[in-house]
Amino acid sequence: MRTRDCRTDRRCRRRAGWLPWVVLFFLAAASPSCLKTTKVIQAPFRVKKAKVLTQEQIISLLNQKADSVKSLQVSSMKAYFVGGDEDYGKIEKYMGIPGYILAQKPNQLRITLQNPVTKSSLADLVCDAQQIRMWIPSKNKFFVGPAVLPKFERDQAVMSNKEMENPLVNLRPHHFFPALLFNRPLENEDMKFFLEEESTTSARYYVVGVATFSQDRRESLQLVRRIWLERFDLQVTKEKFYSEDGKLQAEINYSNYQDINGISIPQKIDLQRFQEHYSMTLLLDRVKINASLQEKSFQLNMIPTAELVDLSKRIPSRP
Repeated sequence: MRTRDCRTDRRCRRRAGWLPWVVLFFLAAASPSCLKTTKVIQAPFRVKKAKVLTQEQIISLLNQKADSVKSLQVSSMKAYFVGGDEDYGKIEKYMGIPGYILAQKPNQLRITLQNPVTKSSLADLVCDAQQIRMWIPSKNKFFVGPAVLPKFERDQAVMSNKEMENPLVNLRPHHFFPALLFNRPLENEDMKFFLEEESTTSARYYVVGVATFSQDRRESLQLVRRIWLERFDLQVTKEKFYSEDGKLQAEINYSNYQDINGISIPQKIDLQRFQEHYSMTLLLDRVKINASLQEKSFQLNMIPTAELVDLSKRIPSRP
């Protein structure tokens, strides 16, 4: 038995010594196709053709886009509003409201919404740097107030509780303006920018972040805005705006660019306001740019028979 055990042990040791060489032999003899699989992935055209720009070229391009459009005249528009969200507790949808828009830099805006059936006016709103004026025929109310009006809280309003339940009560003209007329990234000398890159499976982006010095501490910066520039066709596809405490205020998405007099203009604009709990989509048609808009186009006179509502007065709502 011992002799057989010894022989068996010697054989095992010899086989153990051969095994690595056998494995190496088969690995060397095997073709590469037996050991791995290769899948050729074709990169999307927009990814392969993504352009490369310097920081100076990117900022110059964005400035050029901002400076190329001074005014916007939209003779046919449809607005899709969604008021509310899960945090607000309800969602109300307003589908396909037609109207038209006049916008002119630096701060003039007029938006008229119409009844889809009768084409009569549902609301007419104008604003400039100082004041908002809005006429709502169905309520026979004429609203006036400061151009930048804070968000209404439910316990402080000049409106009824029923009106305050509508999330769109916090829709503001200055929410529309940056969505309609693109502004330069660096709007004043206190602003600084930084550059980063982002990518998806279908596109590559330059993202320009804009920051400014905080009001209380000059040594600290706060994020104000981020701009997404798609690197294939060099169009702005998205913007985000931030409040002083760093919260995301708004997101704007631009798509369906059309060439108008040699300038690309988005025909679809999606805006979401997070603190005000509403979003909207604007579909623009029959667009003119840089037309000479007269001052009377931005005038809205008080309707003598209407109830005047001063939005600057904060009167606690009734229980």
